[in-house]
Amino acid sequence: MATVAHAFSPKEWKVGIVSDATNAGSTGIETTMYQLDVDSIGFPSLNVTQKLDVRSGVGRTLKDEDFFQDNILRAVEISLSGTLHNDAGHKLLAQNICNDVTTDIAVATGFAPASQKYGDAVLNAASSLTVVMQPSDTTNQLGLEFFGCVVTAFSITAEGNSDGGQYKWSATLQTGKKPDLASTASPTISAYANTDIPLLSSSSGHKVFAQDVILSSFTASLENPAVFTGVASDGYEVVSRGT
Repeated sequence: MATVAHAFSPKEWKVGIVSDATNAGSTGIETTMYQLDVDSIGFPSLNVTQKLDVRSGVGRTLKDEDFFQDNILRAVEISLSGTLHNDAGHKLLAQNICNDVTTDIAVATGFAPASQKYGDAVLNAASSLTVVMQPSDTTNQLGLEFFGCVVTAFSITAEGNSDGGQYKWSATLQTGKKPDLASTASPTISAYANTDIPLLSSSSGHKVFAQDVILSSFTASLENPAVFTGVASDGYEVVSRGT
């Protein structure tokens, strides 16, 4: 039974993102965060390790000493989707998976992903991210704070006959650091604007092998899986990229 007479909708939560502090895995929550335009908030996959094996020599039924649970050495996964904006917050997702913080984000031929050790200086301004799921009512709700995040999948899509040709995005992020699932922090989250949404109608130069084509939809997807290694009291020590 609930102890507080309040009901909350996923629409009342907001998602903020920012680069980690100076060191990877150090929360950037103290700086101004960027709000992501998301459809709805879903609880992340925490992948908690549990063992409930009846041990030999202590009887035939499960007892307290037979139960093991660990919430440190596991990868936490967050899946988000929404409407794309041409702003700093949404660009962080593409910059992270491409390991490129320049104006024109690109993946070079022969791209060799780098490893990031938690606790060391960040490789660049988007190499390690802090993500916060912030409630509207901080008195009766606690926030979820994830740091040391990397984007493992990112895609953008647009349909000419859907939502006015607005570009949509989806992303999967993972972290090997133990998150704060009872955050009482109240970060400053800069809201997104509705004036910087790219539209399919603004695209041009639709050609295939130098031939003009009619474009009705567009999809681009990037995947770069994360591999977590090393052990520490607050999670893994190193996040590397699969090839």
